[in-house]
Amino acid sequence: FGALLFFMAQGGIWAFVERLGLSSHLTTTEISFALTISSYFGIVGGLARNWIATLIGSSGPFYFVMAGQFTMLLLFAVEPGNLLYAVAVCMLQFFWAMGMASLLAGLNIIDDSGRLILLMMAIAKVGYSIGPALMGWLIFGDDYDLMLITSGIFVGVGIIICVVLVNRKSIQKQGYGVAQAP
Repeated sequence: FGALLFFMAQGGIWAFVERLGLSSHLTTTEISFALTISSYFGIVGGLARNWIATLIGSSGPFYFVMAGQFTMLLLFAVEPGNLLYAVAVCMLQFFWAMGMASLLAGLNIIDDSGRLILLMMAIAKVGYSIGPALMGWLIFGDDYDLMLITSGIFVGVGIIICVVLVNRKSIQKQGYGVAQAP
């Protein structure tokens, strides 16, 4: 459920990211440039998950994703100019990729068999389908505030659910390891 909420938020924002730029009076060239450079940030975001996890533990990247997503949503909410729009779109891609990598890594902690990874890929597709439909209902004219708030709630709740499950399983594994030691 946590992953579903995360993917609904991501799919919902992505579906309307061009409209967010147009509502901020950006040209299609400015929007296209921001979308183009953002792809590279997605690559770095996926890799950054491992660096952060190595530094501060397996839950650390989840907190970075949540903070980054909230910051990105705030940037979109202030009707950014060209530079801030590009920053927000790059943050969207960066933290989207980091979130996906964090979810995959977290599922490996929760389920050693790998079956949950397959389920998560299906959940991602469902979230990417439901998210835009739901978020579209929350847009009124050029007012995207309700969509942005809902996306933030979905990301926050989704990430918290995932962190709780990953931490719970990590503690269980540590506890079992101690009990089995000679």
